Amino acid sequence: MNRFSKDIDVIDQQLIPNFEGLFYSVVVCLSIVFLIGYVTPRFLLFAAPLCVLYYIVGTLYLRASRELKRIDNINVSPIHQLFTEAIKGVVTIRALADERRFITHTLATIDRSNAPFFYLNMATEWVTYRVDIIGAFVLFSSSLIVIMRASDLDAGLAGILLSNSLSFTETAQWIIKVFSGVELLMSSVERIKEFIDMPPESSELENHTASPFNWPKAGEIEFKNLSLRYSPDSPKALNDVSFKVKTGSKVGIVGRTGAGKSSIIAAIYRLSDWENGTIIIDNKDIKSVPLECLRSSVTCIPQNPTLFDGTVRSNLDPLDEYSDAQIFDVLAKVGLIDKNEELCLIAGQEQFNSSGPTSKNRFIDLSTVVRSGGSNLSQGQRQLLCLARSMIGARNIMLIDEATASIDYISDAKIQTIIRTTMATTTVLTIAHRLRSIIDYDKILVMDMGRAKEYDHPYSLMSDRNTIFHHLCRQSGEFEKLFDLAKVSFNSKRQDR
Repeated sequence: MNRFSKDIDVIDQQLIPNFEGLFYSVVVCLSIVFLIGYVTPRFLLFAAPLCVLYYIVGTLYLRASRELKRIDNINVSPIHQLFTEAIKGVVTIRALADERRFITHTLATIDRSNAPFFYLNMATEWVTYRVDIIGAFVLFSSSLIVIMRASDLDAGLAGILLSNSLSFTETAQWIIKVFSGVELLMSSVERIKEFIDMPPESSELENHTASPFNWPKAGEIEFKNLSLRYSPDSPKALNDVSFKVKTGSKVGIVGRTGAGKSSIIAAIYRLSDWENGTIIIDNKDIKSVPLECLRSSVTCIPQNPTLFDGTVRSNLDPLDEYSDAQIFDVLAKVGLIDKNEELCLIAGQEQFNSSGPTSKNRFIDLSTVVRSGGSNLSQGQRQLLCLARSMIGARNIMLIDEATASIDYISDAKIQTIIRTTMATTTVLTIAHRLRSIIDYDKILVMDMGRAKEYDHPYSLMSDRNTIFHHLCRQSGEFEKLFDLAKVSFNSKRQDR
């Protein structure tokens, strides 16, 4: 927001007028030097060292002010971020009577943002003072020449010399100010150019093989010695990771912060180029699949539910590809409407018993307004709506990035039940915040320092006291409960086989 508001405004509105002012000042200054040099060529002997002094002062000023201007541009972003957070969370802030802390934090952020601006003004005063001193030397040199040539210099030419010397001082000072202003404004061009020069994603003009229409059909995923880093100088986020997910399996991914859990999702979506290794989905290397096809074929539910300002329908089906019956079907599957409501809506019965609880269900009308970020919905409803959006495409692979971390246990259990029952044939990879959510999954992948340390059934990992997963379950404070749930799941799956 900072770059594409303030910086774009600087480029459009301020940069060109400053360039015009700089060009005008340079022309005026050169004209004055030419005139004085024509009248008294000796002045050029004094002008050369004075120009060197101007250059030294201007260089010192620019060296400091350029960095101060960059810091000033950067310090605006925290104000935008804090303002956005306060607007979104104003209800919570008022409910907890926490206005004073936010006001204090905002004022402190504004003070930090203003500090470079004041230092920049101090640097401007510094250069103005020194330019005035050098300008005094220019006037002194001109006056000295007039005195030395008093016998043969015309009074009119002497007046022109002195008046232009005074104008030269003002013009030279103005050149330094305008040139430094242009230099500082160019920091906005630098910031925009940083976005322009970002390396693009893998080109779609590469030799991609055509993907089948219904790819991926089975949903089998295999990582082979995959290594990934987000920048050339950063450590590896994934380091030689290898594991295989069978069709329809439910795999939980656990590990401490920075272990590389989210990097697995980033690798599947090809958000960063891999250093080496491959990812194979349904016997097809995903690097040979166009990005648009890959990302539209794999569903992801992020940790923070993303909803847009619009209606229930526009949030579930933004491209208007599905019928009302399909939308009502997924709403019923996630529990936002019940089966009776779904049957009535599909049959065209729009009137419900006003005394019944169904009349209060806002999701029976697809034109119901959803505010930006889902601010008029509860956290659980937002997450269920995002789950419904991911289910409507009937894709065979679903990635869940701690999607239930910010909701209560009951809503979490409800979502996990939906995943198990309505997505029995869907391959699910879940980055877990709560171990109870994934304790009955088919496999658990334990990540540590970018490496896949353990990969087995939860019960098998918990039974071994030396495993990382065993220690994680111990630290959760509900080891016995988790162990019992894992054992029941393990025995159930063994009987099914």
